[in-house]
Amino acid sequence: MEEGGLMLTTKEKLLALIDEIPESELDRVLDFAENLVNHPHDYWKNGSESSLDFWDNAIDNEIWNRM
Repeated sequence: MEEGGLMLTTKEKLLALIDEIPESELDRVLDFAENLVNHPHDYWKNGSESSLDFWDNAIDNEIWNRM
């Protein structure tokens, strides 16, 4: 995103987008931002990894290998 020929930083882009979001929707943006601030980045990463661990077992591996 450029403004007047100047490249905007990520933070500036985000703030510009927030200005375009209707007030009635800003609570969703705030919830998401607070989640990012209050939880370490590993929180998001570990969630996806743990869901994949469920499939890592001998029975599913055997069925998959037969397909």
